[in-house]
Amino acid sequence: MAGGLIGAVLAAVPGFVDMFSISDKKVGKIAWNHMVLNLIAVVIFAIDFYLRLRNPAGAIFPIVLFA
Repeated sequence: MAGGLIGAVLAAVPGFVDMFSISDKKVGKIAWNHMVLNLIAVVIFAIDFYLRLRNPAGAIFPIVLFA
């Protein structure tokens, strides 16, 4: 899970740079929506990762977070 979070952050850098090169407003709106949804997903994964590290074995909430 930590590898996925690191990969998401690394992939976001060129995506962020590329997003600002878009001149078409319709495509730019799609890019912004894509970025916001990806950031929400990364935050949820980060919360889940934190909960898995902090909770003892057998904790149910981190699993329910993705059900």
